[in-house]
Amino acid sequence: MHFSSESNIICFKPKKLTDEEIIESNIPNNLKTVIDKTIMINNEYYYSKTINEESLINELIGTYLAKLINLDAVDYKIGNYNDNLYALSKLFYNQQFDYTYVHNYYNKYASANNTSLLKCMFSPFIYIEDSMVELVENKEMINNILKLILLDIKMGQVDRHIFNLLIKINKETKQVDLAPIYDFSYSYVDNLNTYIYENPFIELKENIFSLKAFSLKYPQIKEYLDILLHTNIQDVLNDIEDKNNIKIDNKYIDKYIYKDRQYTRTLKKF
Repeated sequence: MHFSSESNIICFKPKKLTDEEIIESNIPNNLKTVIDKTIMINNEYYYSKTINEESLINELIGTYLAKLINLDAVDYKIGNYNDNLYALSKLFYNQQFDYTYVHNYYNKYASANNTSLLKCMFSPFIYIEDSMVELVENKEMINNILKLILLDIKMGQVDRHIFNLLIKINKETKQVDLAPIYDFSYSYVDNLNTYIYENPFIELKENIFSLKAFSLKYPQIKEYLDILLHTNIQDVLNDIEDKNNIKIDNKYIDKYIYKDRQYTRTLKKF
């Protein structure tokens, strides 16, 4: 990744938040571990994570694709401190909501049953068992879960475990929904067989006919599928370059084109 003097890079210096700033940031009491990595820039709060170039590109792609299907996701900016690259995600906490991890709310959750994402991605069929989706009463939340499933498959995302997926509860109405999605770092990985896809709402297994059955049960996925299937990864990368005034190395671009072609084949099976 190449940066020029015009690149939209935020140079910052970490500074411990004051008690007043912690209150102002709306960081929930049950998520206080976020405080140590939170910085304030121009009166806005960001979670700062040191990161390598490829993982940063993944974060930018994830947010870009999420917005295409109207899935709420954090907004990432590129940061630099002591010549180290950082992903800066704007905090989204709002006093109107309580925030917690999925398993804290539902008491039980589905794991991926040690099913390798490699087996899923490159086998002829994937079986999706909705498991915890059945427990969700809010139709909007179900739609957001479906969007997330498709987005993760589109990106070969292998890190959607229970601590990378927050839910928000409206304090007044008690309505539950997904909080903005974050952390797309482990996407487009080279060795998928070494990773487990851990979306707490579903299980992925090999099984014939299952993708079609899933799409019949949730026909609304057709709309999100159509958008993702017709999204050219080269155009996405070009837009990311233009927005951030950066240049992505050809070695990364070639990899994304190759991987996107593979994962898109899986989406076409729905």
